[in-house]
Amino acid sequence: MTTKWKPDDFPVGLYELHPDASVNFHMNVFYNWTNDNVLLEEMREVGQATHNYETLIKRFIELGDESLKKDAKLRAAFYFRGAEFFIPQSNQAKFT
Repeated sequence: MTTKWKPDDFPVGLYELHPDASVNFHMNVFYNWTNDNVLLEEMREVGQATHNYETLIKRFIELGDESLKKDAKLRAAFYFRGAEFFIPQSNQAKFT
């Protein structure tokens, strides 16, 4: 059976997820790749409470771990990808 996609199946627009324009843009990209409304709401919460990269990375890893426990593997992958994206090249965690 082939899925027939409709325009409404794809998110449109830019959400205000974080006050930093660059972080906001990338958080929107992660959401738009998944169209997962749970991920969107969780990222809204993270964006409102996070004001530095260290905390953002930590929260994305925590949300990834929580998502794995709920067997939401795609959501977990995007949280881990988000964390990895914001880890600086100079940090050894980037390569583990």
